[in-house]
Amino acid sequence: MLEEKENSEDYYINVLIKEKKFRIYCGDGRQKLRWLTDVCILKYDKSLGGKCNLGIAYGMKLENGNLCDLDEIINTVLKKNEFVWILMKGTIK
Repeated sequence: MLEEKENSEDYYINVLIKEKKFRIYCGDGRQKLRWLTDVCILKYDKSLGGKCNLGIAYGMKLENGNLCDLDEIINTVLKKNEFVWILMKGTIK
C-alpha cells in the first residue's frame, strides 16, 4: 500500500455541508472557491447514495463569519486546513 505524504504546498480544506464534514484535497489551491463547493456537493450526494439533488451552493462562510466570493481563488482566500461552511438553499447564514 502506498502512503501519501503531505507536501508543504498542498492545500487541504475542511468543509462542512449540511450535517457532514469533508476534508478536501485542493493541490496547490489554484482552483476557484466554486470548484470547492461543487466537489463538496458531489461528495455529500455520494455519501447519501446519490439520492439527493442539492443543486449549486449560493455561498461559503469562513470561521469568522465572513462570506466569500465564489470566484476567488482558494490559495488567496483560505488558509491551509481552514474550516469553511457551504451555504445551500435553506441554510441559515
